[in-house]
Amino acid sequence: MSGKIVAAIEIGSQDVKVLVGEIFEDSNLNIIGRSQVPSAGVAKGRVINFRDASDRVGEALDLAETSAGANIESAYLAVSGSHLEGISHPARTRVRGQDNRVTAADVERVNAEAKGKEIAPERLYIHFIRNHYLLDGRYVENPVGLEGEELGVTYWLLHGNSRSVAEHIHVVNSQNIKVEDVIVSSVASACMVASDEEKKSGCLVIDLGRGTTDYAFYHRGCIVRTGSIPVGGEHVTNDLSVGLRVVRESAEDLKIRHGAATVLEEDKGRTHHLYGDLKIGDKSLYASSINRVIEVRMEELFELIRDECGANELKNGAVNTLLTGGGSRLTRCTELAERVFGVPARFAENPDWVADELRGAEYSTSLGVLHYALQGQTDKRVTPVARRKPEGVVKRFSRLFKA
Repeated sequence: MSGKIVAAIEIGSQDVKVLVGEIFEDSNLNIIGRSQVPSAGVAKGRVINFRDASDRVGEALDLAETSAGANIESAYLAVSGSHLEGISHPARTRVRGQDNRVTAADVERVNAEAKGKEIAPERLYIHFIRNHYLLDGRYVENPVGLEGEELGVTYWLLHGNSRSVAEHIHVVNSQNIKVEDVIVSSVASACMVASDEEKKSGCLVIDLGRGTTDYAFYHRGCIVRTGSIPVGGEHVTNDLSVGLRVVRESAEDLKIRHGAATVLEEDKGRTHHLYGDLKIGDKSLYASSINRVIEVRMEELFELIRDECGANELKNGAVNTLLTGGGSRLTRCTELAERVFGVPARFAENPDWVADELRGAEYSTSLGVLHYALQGQTDKRVTPVARRKPEGVVKRFSRLFKA
């Protein structure tokens, strides 16, 4: 029996990525197609040129459908950007069940109160992320049937600017694709790269992109804080361009080939040539100069995340830091993260059950979005838009997930 064909769409500052999945009634998922094209019309999580963004998304969708040999029926859309904000909102209620036993009605009542915080008219909720319940001050996963007097719960309420979210949806809508749901990028990537044990122990997941850096902080297995910093890999490149007085293309090449996030003693004596061909116009640059520029920017970025999460909260609630996204490939990035956050750091990849061609950190968000499409979320609001007209014929599927 054939399943439903859905797409995970990530409209980033650098690339538009689409993964096509076939979801079956038995909750199995096959990745059957993918595409990736250069992005345009998007910067720091915002649409700045609708026509350019729409054209690139349309190109990516066409290539993804060709790759899958199937028509995309609906889509799940990743969103990012500094317009996203979160609120930690607790609620408490007296247990009304007989013999002080917690009932489903008690749980429903405290959940509704925790999710009921009003926000400004120009804002809209994207995720309601529940943390563990507290029954008379002690953590419990499922309070129903337990005895107690006071039931409490805290939700991390993730909301965004209505116009910014609507613009992203409109870009997909312009291709006549139905958007089933919107998922925040930090939530999507974190759910993929962090193991269940790491989530329970507590971890900070940082997704380093080109224009933005997203993060999610897990404590006791639940996301307790998220954020999006409008700083990414392109800012490091710009700093190198200005600081070293080289054109941007050369700065990007230096960052990729020779750059590191910390300065070591041996860097002070080493040099790198700008072009490497020793022709007229080529020049020698100290490794320490290159890496110092990178270190200053990356350290500032990590400190912003540390301050937003709270240094004490991270120290007491996280046992390690996981770095993902294209920017995490920077040499000695984990060493700098350990220095700033005070906990071990590692480069995080997608789970080993993902096929090799999708193991790269750049696919964490897209895979996480498909995870949400498969699992579904009862605590999310859905933003419906127009449906795409079917076209073409279904070809034989190729499985990209390992058996």
